[in-house]
Amino acid sequence: MPQAPKVQFVDVVEFVLWKYNLDGNPIPKPLLFSHRRLEKLCRARQIIWAMAYDLCVHLSYPALGSRSGGRDHSTILYGVKQGRKDPRFESWLAEFQETMI
Repeated sequence: MPQAPKVQFVDVVEFVLWKYNLDGNPIPKPLLFSHRRLEKLCRARQIIWAMAYDLCVHLSYPALGSRSGGRDHSTILYGVKQGRKDPRFESWLAEFQETMI
């Protein structure tokens, strides 16, 4: 029985950046994991963390934090909770699963 391929963190990042570009709110990749706290950047990070936590089962909160500019695991935990509350989260998660997996 073939195993489902592992979803990589970078794939989730690219997908969310692509969705933001389609919405007309492009986010420069270097700014995404900077320590700037613009709402657009924070929301994108939170959605990425929530999707990555659900899809990248091999990544823990500390592992996600290290891939996100060295953030603490408690920041990631809070971000995952907030990302799941975003109205775009469910539809983007379903679309990612359909197209990427």
